This record gives sequence, structure tokens and C-alpha cells, in this order.
Amino acid sequence: MTLVTLPARPWPLMGHGLHLAQATELGQRIITRAAYDAHVREEPLGSNRSPYLDQLCDRFGIPRGSYWCGVIFGAWWIDCECRVPRDFADCDRWLPYLVPASAVPRKERTGAAILYGTRGTGPIDPDYSVMKARGWNAVHIGAVADWTTDPPITAEGNRGYAGSKSNNGVAVDFAPSYRNDVLGLVLPQAA
Repeated sequence: MTLVTLPARPWPLMGHGLHLAQATELGQRIITRAAYDAHVREEPLGSNRSPYLDQLCDRFGIPRGSYWCGVIFGAWWIDCECRVPRDFADCDRWLPYLVPASAVPRKERTGAAILYGTRGTGPIDPDYSVMKARGWNAVHIGAVADWTTDPPITAEGNRGYAGSKSNNGVAVDFAPSYRNDVLGLVLPQAA
């Protein structure tokens, strides 16, 4: 299994005044890119659709109306010229790249993927299908915005407002993550 580089689209450097003391330059760019989408929500609510979400799905060849946490998160990394799994919209495809959050210095956590789901048996494997067979199941993905607090502040798409624990939300939201099903982090790799 390998990570791939897909073409980035230019995006305005909105939030250029956003200075995260505990972030790498790449991490800050990723969170700034996520902030650009902070207004995104489903239209109508609960549909997994909107003109913007449909554009993202079309851009990446993903069926409209799909769960979109992985779609929008992948767009953030792609637009910051980071490598992503080939089928990045499927949260399970991120499993082989997991590292424990405790093993990552706080400064390097900003911009990292935070993956949620069910922990299986056995170690991380380069083949996600092996991990799936062992019971690993990733159900949601977001970006760490700030881990200087506990719980961390995350940016997530398809999440309910104010950090609800639902896997099927309605918007892009920056909020504390109170979830207890964190599987680990995936660190961004520049293309």
C-alpha cells in the first residue's frame, strides 16, 4: 500500500493571521485550509449533500451523498500538497499509517489526521484489509487543530456542531473532541 500525490487546487490564504504556537509550518497550513471550509454544511441538513460537497465529490470521483468526513479532510491535505491514500475518502484506508498520539510531540500533532473507530487485535499492518480482518474499523476522520488542551480541539467535516459524538453530522466544525474511540494519528507527509 502506498500514498499518492494528487493535484492541489489553489486556495486563498485565509486566516493568514492564524498563528498556532504549537504547530509546524505544514500543520498551520492544514488548519488554515480547514478554517477556509468552516462555513460548510449540508444542504439540506442530514443529506450529505450541498453544492460545495458535490463539487468535492466530483473533483475526486466520489459518489455524491457519500459520508464526507474523509472527502473534505482529504481535500485539506491535498490542497496543502500532502500525500494521501489512494482511496482517502474511506477512513479505513488511513489505518496502516496510524501512530499513537502519545508518540507524537505536541507541535507535530497540529494538522495530523485523528482517526476514530474500533480498535482491533494485532499490530498496525501495511495492508488495511489485514487490519479489517482483525477487527479494526475506522469510522471518522478529522484534523488536530490544537492539542495544548485536553480534550484536543479538532476540525472535522460531517460532524454535529460543538463536537458531538455522532459519526454522521452536518457541518465542518472546530470544537473539542470528547470522543473516547480515538485510534491514533496519521502524520502529514509533504508531497
